[in-house]
Amino acid sequence: ARDYATVLFGIRTYPAGVDPDKESARIVTEFFGGASDRLDRRLDEVITRLNALERRVFGKKSEKMPPAAPKETGSDEEKKKREQERRAANREKKASIETDTEEHRVEGEARLCPTCRKPASPAGAKESFEFDWIPGHFRRRRHVRETLACSCCDYIVTAKAPERVFDNTSYTANFVAHLVVQKCCDSIPFYRIEKACARAGIPMARSVMTDLFHRAARALSPLATRLLALVRASDIVLADETPLKMQRVKKKGYLWTFIAGNMVTYRYSANRSGQTACAVLEGTEGTLIVDAYTGYNPVTTPDGR
Repeated sequence: ARDYATVLFGIRTYPAGVDPDKESARIVTEFFGGASDRLDRRLDEVITRLNALERRVFGKKSEKMPPAAPKETGSDEEKKKREQERRAANREKKASIETDTEEHRVEGEARLCPTCRKPASPAGAKESFEFDWIPGHFRRRRHVRETLACSCCDYIVTAKAPERVFDNTSYTANFVAHLVVQKCCDSIPFYRIEKACARAGIPMARSVMTDLFHRAARALSPLATRLLALVRASDIVLADETPLKMQRVKKKGYLWTFIAGNMVTYRYSANRSGQTACAVLEGTEGTLIVDAYTGYNPVTTPDGR
């Protein structure tokens, strides 16, 4: 305390060769350095907790990744040109839709000139377009297989049965594809599809839809395997996991998502352990973009990605 007082009031003399300012700073650090460090650490801890609280209260609740499309840059003329190109592409897409033509003729007295009362001659036509929606509907396809028999022998032959998408099913590949698209692309649950089928006059149990869906998944498994191989071989991979609520099970499942460019592949797991990330990306090379979850650590070792 006596040395500190001398620093404050300047009543201490220093030997030759000693810088008074440095010696004063040394004495202050010696007396108060430990307390200052503790205060700094405590302040950093409080700021960290405050930032975490702000993210929890005011931050985004969804873990959905932002779109990968790059932000539009350039001058106003370039932006205007890109917008014109986009609209032209949309017009081409609409023009390629199947078109039905309806001709509307001038009727009655309007076909006669009101002055000379002679029939008016054709002078071209004016066009306008509108887009109509034709609701999808079921059609029953009846297969009649011819049977032939020999009148003098015991020979009987029947035409071959048509190919079916699956064994022991009455639904075509078109309907199975429609079911998969509604479930996976449009996120429509089976109970809503069941109601829509009932309104269309085809009562169908959800168990039948589930069976068709799983059969389609098994049939398309080679495509899923190939897609996973392409994602593994990509230089940049984005990964994330999302919890799923399970039916009649208190434990949650997880759907792991792996993105590489325009390719997206999924892997279901009953837990959140890093075994799923290892099973998908172990032994690959490149960049892995993930959050701070430690389940990806085994993949980011020097021997991994």
